[in-house]
Amino acid sequence: MPDLMTHLGASYLIKRFLWPDRQLLAFLVGTTLPDLAAYVPLVSANLLGFSSGPAWLRDAPYFFLPFHSLLGFTLLCWLISLLFTADERLGAFLNLEAGGLLHFAMDVFQIQHGEFGYLLFPVSWKPVQLGWIGTETSLYVLPGLAAVCLMVCCLDWRRQTRSQRED
Repeated sequence: MPDLMTHLGASYLIKRFLWPDRQLLAFLVGTTLPDLAAYVPLVSANLLGFSSGPAWLRDAPYFFLPFHSLLGFTLLCWLISLLFTADERLGAFLNLEAGGLLHFAMDVFQIQHGEFGYLLFPVSWKPVQLGWIGTETSLYVLPGLAAVCLMVCCLDWRRQTRSQRED
């Protein structure tokens, strides 16, 4: 969970300062979607006790792991973008994809534990990682990141209320 919140905070700040008025929500969803689409089914299956069921039920959550790869995630972004109107579809796809690419860029620096780092699947089954940052590092970064995000949100809110009063 802290890793997911770190992805959200970093992506919010990057999107806010680079392209503040263009589909922020799609960008934020794109940043969290690789983890949510791939790992929530695995965690849910373990919590619901699927690990002791028949093989087809026990292995079903692994169907979602390719969504944490570049090709699988691009397919998922395309499918989600079809839910938008024709005018918004390309922007939604690009923002979802850009958020996911930021997510993957952040993940490459982490130490990946287990069998879940196949960024280039189905081309390669080798994990892609630099291993410069431990997985627990997000616990140390999150409080400061959350404070900066909160400060930026408050400044934006203050700026909006001032502009509304002037109008």
